[in-house]
Amino acid sequence: VFQGKEKICSKDITRDMFSEVVPANFLNHSILSDMSFVGVGTDCYFYRAVICSASSHGASCYYVKIGINREGALSFRLYQ
Repeated sequence: VFQGKEKICSKDITRDMFSEVVPANFLNHSILSDMSFVGVGTDCYFYRAVICSASSHGASCYYVKIGINREGALSFRLYQ
C-alpha cells in the first residue's frame, strides 16, 4: 500500500492473520478466495477479503474487512 510515493505497508496476507475473526475449524479448510480494495477512510485504507470453504452442501464464506492504518498496522473485522 502506497500513499503517493511513500510505502505504508508491504506484507503477505496469510490465513493465520484471520484467526481472530474466523473460527479455527473453518479457517483450517479454507482459502483466500478474493481480496479487493474498498476505499480510503480518514485514517485507514480498506480491503475486503473473502475466505471460503467448500463442502458437500456448497461453499460457505466469511467476508472480512481489513484496515491498514498510516503506520502500516493491520486490523481485521467481519462485515456485518
